[in-house]
Amino acid sequence: MNFSYFHVGEAQVLASLVISGKEVKKEMVRFQIYVDRAGEYRWRLIASNNREVAWSEGYTTKQAAVDSANWVKQYAPSASIYDLT
Repeated sequence: MNFSYFHVGEAQVLASLVISGKEVKKEMVRFQIYVDRAGEYRWRLIASNNREVAWSEGYTTKQAAVDSANWVKQYAPSASIYDLT
């Protein structure tokens, strides 16, 4: 699985909410599944301010994109944050 890219500040806020155990309201963040110009399925993670904070690589099937988004939902709470500054 290819790693996705994050707008660092927004991703850190979302990650810190999840890691701290604070409730992340459903309307705060959502995944969108879409088809890109090349005809591949992708997901993007949208924050409450409607900014795209993470996105996936392209997949040949919609189910593969959905599975990838579900993988992120399942494993992101246990992800470590590495400060590379």
